[in-house]
Amino acid sequence: MFEAPYYVPGDLRDQIDAFVEHYNHRRYHESLGNLTPADVYFGRGQTILLERERIKQQTVLKRRLQHHQQVAARVQNLADADEICISQDVHDATRVEAALQGCGVNSQMAKLRGVNHDLRVFRIAPPSASACWSCSLSSLLSASMASRRKCG
Repeated sequence: MFEAPYYVPGDLRDQIDAFVEHYNHRRYHESLGNLTPADVYFGRGQTILLERERIKQQTVLKRRLQHHQQVAARVQNLADADEICISQDVHDATRVEAALQGCGVNSQMAKLRGVNHDLRVFRIAPPSASACWSCSLSSLLSASMASRRKCG
């Protein structure tokens, strides 16, 4: 960015201008909340900080959602071909117990990668050998979703 030596006064002036431009408009200053002096001087600082906070909150929520999706996938990977597995949270949701009437439900503690503690999971077998999962799953999912809408 900076050249030397300066053979004509204009070269020195150009380099000083480039340094001032960089320092005031491109270089973030930790003492200014990682804003540029120009952002603070022209009153953009608070808007920039609020936008950064909004982006940070969105990122945290996305990471939490990804974590919960990964845990749910790991719980489901515990299931055999003829059953499904659900977590304690889903099992305890309102109306889920009623939706599980007639199904074989067995609970167990499971170690899941990425989860710091053992997690109680429920293995659910279909209500009967002739029953299809689609009816049971749709009632289970609708009960679980209805419960989440009430809480969230």
